[in-house]
Amino acid sequence: MGDLLSAASLLLAVVGILYGLWYGEIEFALGIKPSQHSQDNMAKLGTVSSTLAKRAVPLAIAASLVSMIFLPDAIRLILLSSNNYLTKGPSAFKDYGAVETAFCVVIIFTSSISMDVIWKIIKLKSLKKKLSRKDK
Repeated sequence: MGDLLSAASLLLAVVGILYGLWYGEIEFALGIKPSQHSQDNMAKLGTVSSTLAKRAVPLAIAASLVSMIFLPDAIRLILLSSNNYLTKGPSAFKDYGAVETAFCVVIIFTSSISMDVIWKIIKLKSLKKKLSRKDK
């Protein structure tokens, strides 16, 4: 279990660093306001498209892959712990394992980053659609 925790923690660190590095750019792109004239939106559209392709999507893929790789083990641990508690009651806390708990926390953090970035991608795609509209 220690090796699994080490691997998951290392990958969370990589995803967390990328999230921290790219967060400002993603938020900047999300703050762009469409202009009334489509000509004025061309540069804005380029910024949003670039942010999607070079920051948000790769980050979402990385975080999602890390989550998917380790999620089955985290679910297994949670189910085993729940079953242990239901079987033994409060005395099940004698079987508590900090390493197993830390592993589950790492996967929860990674999954949270993944979901946050996916939500930001949805908002960026919506903004991109607004910026792509032509004048009528």
